[in-house]
Amino acid sequence: MSLQHSVTAGRAGIESSYQHSLLETPTFETEALKTLEAYCERHAEVFIEDVSSLYAGLGLPLPANPKAWGKLTQIAKKRGWLSLEPCGSKRRVFGHGTYGPVWKSLISGRANG
Repeated sequence: MSLQHSVTAGRAGIESSYQHSLLETPTFETEALKTLEAYCERHAEVFIEDVSSLYAGLGLPLPANPKAWGKLTQIAKKRGWLSLEPCGSKRRVFGHGTYGPVWKSLISGRANG
């Protein structure tokens, strides 16, 4: 399998997870994006697993598949909240201890000013 094929398959999986989550939990996108934006405003670095844990702790509707957060990361980049150039990595709790990217917030401090 080529790298391009793997990337394409990964993106398709994220999109499928996202669409399934919207069907199962229609309010997920709105609530999750509010949480993600607020997190980006308050933190210089963003680890999506931290955001999803915060979101779950607020008692908000969980996505049918946690991979849906990948699509929200892409939306956040398009809105100018995140740079998708990793600024580090952190061990995932839910990813069997694998490392995940830490993204740079482009709006950190906005909530304070």
